[in-house]
Amino acid sequence: MRAIIYFSTTKKKNSLKIAKKFDGDLFEIDFSDKKINNYFLQMIVYGFRQYSKKSVKVIAPVIDFGMYEEIVFISPTWAGTAAVYMQEYLKTVSFTNKKVRIIGTCGSSYRNFFTDMRKLIDSSNEILEEKMYKHKDIT
Repeated sequence: MRAIIYFSTTKKKNSLKIAKKFDGDLFEIDFSDKKINNYFLQMIVYGFRQYSKKSVKVIAPVIDFGMYEEIVFISPTWAGTAAVYMQEYLKTVSFTNKKVRIIGTCGSSYRNFFTDMRKLIDSSNEILEEKMYKHKDIT
C-alpha cells in the first residue's frame, strides 16, 4: 500500500494534481495560519516564513505508517527548497524502512529541494525516486 502526502497553498493545487496521479491513500498537510489567496501576498508572507527558519504550525494528518510499504511526499518549492510546512511536518513524524518518493513542484529554482528533503527522512528508508515538475507542465 502507498501513502501519498502532499502540501499545497495555491489555487491551482499543483501538488494535489500530482498526488492524484498515484494509486494510494491521499493525505493533506494543512496549516493553522490564516490562508492567503493573493499570490503576491503569498510570496511575501510564506517567503518570510521560509527564510526566517521559525517553527510553523502544521495540521498533520494522522497516518499509521505501519500500514504502508511506500510513502510519496509532494511539496512545492519555496526559495529553492521544500515548503517550510512540509519540512516541519517531516520533523514531527517517524517512519523507517519504507520506500520513499520525493516529488516537487517549481516555477524555477529547486537547487536544495532534494538535499533538504533527504536530511529529514530517516536513512533506513530507500529513496525510489526524486522528481521535479515544472508548473507549466502540470495538468
